[in-house]
Amino acid sequence: MAVIRRYERKYLIDASLVDDISASISAFCDLDPYHLNAQEGGYTIQSLYLDTPALDFYEDKKARRLSRAKPRVRFYGEQPGDRVWLEIKRKVNGVVIKTRSKLPTADWPGLLDAPADSLSPAEAAFAAFVVGRGAIPVVHVRYQRLAFVSAIDDYARVTFDTALCSAPAQGSPELVLPSSAFTPFDDPPGCTFPTSPVILELKCEANTPLWMIDLVRRFGLMETAFSKYCVGLDATQPPAPLFRLTR
Repeated sequence: MAVIRRYERKYLIDASLVDDISASISAFCDLDPYHLNAQEGGYTIQSLYLDTPALDFYEDKKARRLSRAKPRVRFYGEQPGDRVWLEIKRKVNGVVIKTRSKLPTADWPGLLDAPADSLSPAEAAFAAFVVGRGAIPVVHVRYQRLAFVSAIDDYARVTFDTALCSAPAQGSPELVLPSSAFTPFDDPPGCTFPTSPVILELKCEANTPLWMIDLVRRFGLMETAFSKYCVGLDATQPPAPLFRLTR
């Protein structure tokens, strides 16, 4: 099981800036290895998010609580292939701590009902968190990512996310839905942006690289809060979600 600790900063930018920003970091970064088998313009990321019937993880994020978490099952491409990734993404006092482990795709539907002694430690930890909180699948989120990794730092990433869309999961563990089930949530009215924005994320360890600081200053980037999970869930539900419980 991999454990990643990092800081993440998000920015909404116009699509016209992607090429300029990519060029400006080319001296420090290489394309993410996931691009090797992807089409031009990035690769597809799909995540199935789980939450409690009362949407506790959603509410924690909306309230910007200093300690919060959200579990998800993630895969890359249009189909999950032979494996998916089990992830729990926590944020504690501004630091993102993500635990990540791979699981054979065929094992996912029955994972949460499997006896703990039949699971690996990483699988058991994910299942214990989800089952312990009574979480169920609530929403699928899909988008295209163009990603760069630093060639000079121990850990630093720059990602551009576009074509954001979501679909309700309604408690089903199904990982793949038809494209017609998805609703875009990066439309200008929803994002209060003149055009569909690109989600730029800068990710690094405790010490922010100087080239990242220069990037923010050079392009006048303004940090914002944008949760793909929360905005994606909002796009799939009426103002009062039908499955939400009254507190």
